[in-house]
Amino acid sequence: MAKKRNTHEAQHFVPQSYMKAWNDPSAPASPTVSPFLWVFNADGSNCQKGHAKSLFTENDIYTVPAPDGGRDLYLEHGFSTLEDKFTRLRNLKFNKRIWPTEEEMVWVMMFVATARVRTQAFRDFHRKQWGGLRERLEEMQSAVHAMNARGERVNFGTPLEGSTSGRGLGIEELRQLEQFPVQMMIGSNARAIVSILMNMRIAVLCTDDPIGFVTTDDPCTWYNPQAYKLSPMYRSPGLGMKDIQVTFPISPRQCLLITHDNLAQVYFDAPIEVVNELNHRHIAHANERFISCKPDLLSTWFEKFSMPEDSWENERARKIASGEIKDF
Repeated sequence: MAKKRNTHEAQHFVPQSYMKAWNDPSAPASPTVSPFLWVFNADGSNCQKGHAKSLFTENDIYTVPAPDGGRDLYLEHGFSTLEDKFTRLRNLKFNKRIWPTEEEMVWVMMFVATARVRTQAFRDFHRKQWGGLRERLEEMQSAVHAMNARGERVNFGTPLEGSTSGRGLGIEELRQLEQFPVQMMIGSNARAIVSILMNMRIAVLCTDDPIGFVTTDDPCTWYNPQAYKLSPMYRSPGLGMKDIQVTFPISPRQCLLITHDNLAQVYFDAPIEVVNELNHRHIAHANERFISCKPDLLSTWFEKFSMPEDSWENERARKIASGEIKDF
């Protein structure tokens, strides 16, 4: 459905309805005072009052350009339906500690999956990835053209100019992926993520701490607590890792925990140490900013930790020192 330029232009890459759960509960109820939450830079600086309506937006971050020059808003409207489903389940199930049905949990996992792939962080990362591939392919194309101009006929057997033949991605297709990674990747990525998440174990951590869980401009966090034992090139978290933990704050009171562990699928009260550990993790994962229902900060959220003794780096250093391996 193509729409005019001034329709749904500012789009939330973190849903407005989701962020409203972080409105400060101590704010006075008044028709002249809008509900507000607290926004911080990822390092804890620049604390300000903010409003969910205006936070974490970007013009046309997931608008699909229509062939006639208009703006296709099918993702905008699809997200609206998904956000409504999640908000209802948060109010009617999670807030009351009633476990969702399997069908309802599919909606929750869809919300979690899209929360990961609709953000600026996802867009910027994949723009860089596809852009780098496009640049290399263009360099290859220039080299081939130069060789052909000298009479050295070259054919790599792959489409350089652009192709829909199924033999690979061409330059024009890479340019589209580079320019519109969210629009072109969200469907396949979200479906793949949901199919894995639904086969993992899900629990809901709960707290009555006044601050509780914070959330960020990149709210779905993938974290492998054993990654420090791996070589740096293998530390990027993936859902296939047996130790992977997916965490997603539902509200200041609750946070989803999704793992491959034999976890009881229940609500349970998390010790304050766990709440603060997850806040530390989520803030470290933030792209630029995080939000809280209170203006207060804890120093533990920003602590820097040294590598554990059994880290890959330390193990390698010991093996080099003992002569077991050589340092290249």
